[in-house]
Amino acid sequence: MCFKEWIVLLLGSLYDSELQNEIRSIVDNVNELSGGCMSDRQRYLIYLVAEGCCHLSENEINSALDGILPDNKSERKVLFQAILEIKSTFTGKLMTAKRYPLILILDEHFEVIPWECMPILRRHPVSRVVSLHFLYALFKLHQPHIRNGLSILFREIADNDICYYIINPDGDLPSVEEKLAKFLKIRLPHWVGIVGQKPTEEQLIEALTTKNTFVYCGHGSGCQYMSMEVIQKLKVRPVQMLYGCCSAGLKDHGGIVEMTGDVLQYTIAGSGCTLGMLWSVMSNDTDKMTMVLANTWLPGKPVDINTFEEIKDGSKSQEPELLRAMKEVRDCVGLFSNGAAFIARGIPIVLVCFTYVFYFSCNRGM
Repeated sequence: MCFKEWIVLLLGSLYDSELQNEIRSIVDNVNELSGGCMSDRQRYLIYLVAEGCCHLSENEINSALDGILPDNKSERKVLFQAILEIKSTFTGKLMTAKRYPLILILDEHFEVIPWECMPILRRHPVSRVVSLHFLYALFKLHQPHIRNGLSILFREIADNDICYYIINPDGDLPSVEEKLAKFLKIRLPHWVGIVGQKPTEEQLIEALTTKNTFVYCGHGSGCQYMSMEVIQKLKVRPVQMLYGCCSAGLKDHGGIVEMTGDVLQYTIAGSGCTLGMLWSVMSNDTDKMTMVLANTWLPGKPVDINTFEEIKDGSKSQEPELLRAMKEVRDCVGLFSNGAAFIARGIPIVLVCFTYVFYFSCNRGM
């Protein structure tokens, strides 16, 4: 693994503040006994190593401490033993602990890597933003609603305002049209949209600006039916789900030119989060992903994706956090590459199911 011991720096902060405080107090005690010679930066890095020690070998822990405290061998030795004790005591809790979302800002050379499917990140919420400027803009846009790390949209949504869907607009994906149209009619009968026909620009504008979720199941990102300039000028609603090939991918133009992509138009228009594919994918797996995400994330009774019958035994759990729900979506596919292509761009979102209220959640540092 190219990151070696520093892979733990990618982990989000622990949700469980008691667990976090207990681990950090052990590090603080060692620091006090050693005369408090660690800088704030060094202590924070050691916190992160300690909180992610369940993913590291003894050699990696020792190497991390050597890099953080190169000039203090005696304190390194005490810290090493302390972190081994943390690993022995808390590994079970740390391996299953809920963590805050990770927002990645990637160099263009790393954009095509499926970071979300790395073993250490696979069960945690991960999103991407193209730059710190975009992230700050999204934060400022939703800042009035942010409370305790959650940007809250106080609005109850009527059933027919939840989503607008477009399925097989080019008419050349009959199996997609048949399965998804049948599924949506049973699972989400109040949703509105069009099936088997190309949308007009007016229909797309209405879908993006009046419905809280826009679902597109066709080729590409759907931007071919409306100019990018028009999308940029809109004030779009929170969520776009684009299940077409390369719908969330960015194009590298070489040289010093920044990467571009249709998905960025939604961000410019104020989208909270846009889901899509990094590369080309197979339609049978995207069908599954569409249905599994609807079952997992949205309120209501789940429907079997093969028989289209209601699941009544209660075995299907729901996950209100969109990025966490994506983990189950990636696991349902037949080919790993299809699941690995599925990413989110924007800030994390959680759905309060019983009132259809959307929340935008950001890292606590915001």
